[in-house]
Amino acid sequence: MSTARTRGLVGAALGAVVSLTAAAVVLARRGGEAPVWGLLLLGLSLSMLTLVLAMRPARGESAAREGHRRDVGALTVAAAHVATENELRALVDSARVLMWLADVDGRRTHVNSSWLEFTGRALEDELGNGWMAGVHPEDARGLASGRDFAGRSQAYESEYRLRRFDGEHRWMLERGEPRVGPDGVRLGFVGSCVDVTERKLREASLHEERAQLERKVEQRTEELARANAELAAAARLKDEFLANVSHELRTPLTAILGLTESLLEPSSPPVSDKQRQSLRTIEESGQHLLALINELLDLARIEAGQMRIESQPDVPVERVCQGSLRFVKEAAQKKHVSLSFKTDPSAVVLECDERRLKQALVNLLGNAVKFTPEGGAVGLEVAGDRAENVLRFTVWDTGIGIRKEAMGQLFRPFVQVDGSLTRRHGGTGLGLALSRRMVELQGGRILAGSEPGKGSRFTIVLPWRAGSGSRTAAPVSAAPPIDVEPGEACRLLLVEDNVDLAEMLGDHLRGAGHQVLLARSGADGLAAALRERPDVIVMDVEMPEMDGLEVIRRIRAEPGLEHTPILALTALAMPGDRERCLAAGATDYLSKPLNLKSLSAWVGRGRRTP
Repeated sequence: MSTARTRGLVGAALGAVVSLTAAAVVLARRGGEAPVWGLLLLGLSLSMLTLVLAMRPARGESAAREGHRRDVGALTVAAAHVATENELRALVDSARVLMWLADVDGRRTHVNSSWLEFTGRALEDELGNGWMAGVHPEDARGLASGRDFAGRSQAYESEYRLRRFDGEHRWMLERGEPRVGPDGVRLGFVGSCVDVTERKLREASLHEERAQLERKVEQRTEELARANAELAAAARLKDEFLANVSHELRTPLTAILGLTESLLEPSSPPVSDKQRQSLRTIEESGQHLLALINELLDLARIEAGQMRIESQPDVPVERVCQGSLRFVKEAAQKKHVSLSFKTDPSAVVLECDERRLKQALVNLLGNAVKFTPEGGAVGLEVAGDRAENVLRFTVWDTGIGIRKEAMGQLFRPFVQVDGSLTRRHGGTGLGLALSRRMVELQGGRILAGSEPGKGSRFTIVLPWRAGSGSRTAAPVSAAPPIDVEPGEACRLLLVEDNVDLAEMLGDHLRGAGHQVLLARSGADGLAAALRERPDVIVMDVEMPEMDGLEVIRRIRAEPGLEHTPILALTALAMPGDRERCLAAGATDYLSKPLNLKSLSAWVGRGRRTP
C-alpha cells in the first residue's frame, strides 16, 4: 500500500476515533443501559486507535512531534472529558501508550499498565511524586513543580529522560491535558508519553555534525587567515626585497654610467682612442646591466599584478615603429644586418600604452638582430585588419630559426631555447615572456612561427578600434636632442648620502656653471635649505634617519620655499614612486641611474624665477 493511501486511511481512522469517543462520553452520562453502550464504544475507539498507530507510516524527525499530537492527543483530549474517575481509568488502562492521571498539583494518581511495563516498577512506587525517581537527574530540575501545575489551565508538552526497566534512560515526549468538571472546577490532568529517543539521537548526531562542521569551518578560516597573512607578508617582503635590490644595483650603476658619461663629454680632458673605446664598452655594459635590472623588475611587477598599463588614444603607429628601430640600429650595423620598415597606409594611429608597446617591439627586434647572422635582414611590418578590428606588428628575420619542439618554451621566463654551456647567444630568457605579458595586458596576443635555417616571424596583434587609423598623424621626425644648455647659473642644493654619487653629480653640475651646496643627510639638507634658500634642490629619496620625502614635505611647509623647484632622485624605480614623490611636494622625479644631460636640462628648465 502506498504511503499516501496509508496516510489517508490513518486520517479517516483518527476522525472515527474522536467521533466514537465523543459518543461514548455522551452515552456514559445517561442512565439505564446507555453507560454499557458507552463503555463498548470506548473500547472500540481504543482498538481503532491501536490500529491507527500500527498503520502509521514511518515519519521523519520533523514529523514526530506533530504525529504525537494527532495520534495520542486524540485519546488524551477524549479522556479529559470522561465524567467519572472509573471510566477515565478504564480508558487510560486500555491505551497501548504510556498514560497517567494527576491531581491539580501534578502528583500522579494513576498510571496505566503500559507505563508500569516500561518502568518495571510497582504502581504504588509511581504514585504521587514517586515517578520522579525514574527521571534523569539532569532533567528532574527542569520539570514543573506542584506550584507550576496549580497555575496551568492549558495543555502543555515537555521532554525528559525516563529510566526504562533495563536501566536505560529513554527520551519521552509528554503531553498533558487539563481536566475540568461540569462546574468549571479543575480536576487535574490526564497525560501521555511517547518514546522519542531515536529522534533525539538523530538530533544530537546532527547537532554534533554541525558543531564539527562549525569547528572545521573556524579552523579552516583561521588557516586561511594565517595563509593570507603569510602571503601578504611574503608579498610585502618581496616588494621590499625588489626595492632594496633595485636601490643597491642602480646606485653603483649611476656612478658607473655617470662617470663614464662625464669622461666622454667634449669638455672633459682628452683621452686616447683606446681609452675612449674602453669608456664606450663600460657605458654599453652598464646600459646592458640596467636593461636586465629593468626586465627583472618588470617581470616581478607583472607577476605581482602591479604592472599598470597607461593606454593613450591616437598614438602614431609610425612613431612607435621608428623609435623601436632606432634602439636596434647600432647593433644591426655592427653585424651588417639590414633593417626595413613597411606600414599599412590606413594604420595611422592606435590606442595603446606607447612605452610598453615600444618595449615589446624592441625586445622582438633585438632578438631578431641577435639571432640573424652577418649579412642577413630584419624587418618590421604593420598591417591593419578591419574585418577583425586588429592591428598586426610583424617582426621577421632571416636568422637561424627555431626548432618545432622548442616553440612551446619560447614565452617561458628564464628559459633559453639553447640552454647549453656552449650557446652562442646571451640573454636571460626574459624578453619574450615580458613582451607577451605586456601585450596581453593591453588586450592583445603574440603569435610565433619559425623554420630552422630560414628565419622567424613574431606578430603582435592588438585591438584596433573602429575610429582609429583614419586620422592624419603628425609627421614623424627623429627624437629631438636633449637641451643641454645650462642657461643661467644658479645656487643648487644637492642632498645625496652616497659619497661617490654626490662627488660625481657635484662635479658635473659645477662644470655646468652652477654653485653647488652639498648635504650628506636628510637633516643636513633640511637645515641647508632653510638657511641658504637655494634656487633649485636635487633631493635623493633613500636616506637614513630622515628620508628625502620627509625633507621635501618640511621644506614645502616653510614660507618662501613653497615653489622652489625640487627634483627627486630614487634608485627604487617601483610602482607608485613618482606619485609618492609628487604627493610629497617634489616638482619632478627621475629614476637612477640618470642621464647627466637630462639632469642638466632639468636644472636649466626648472630654475626658479626670481
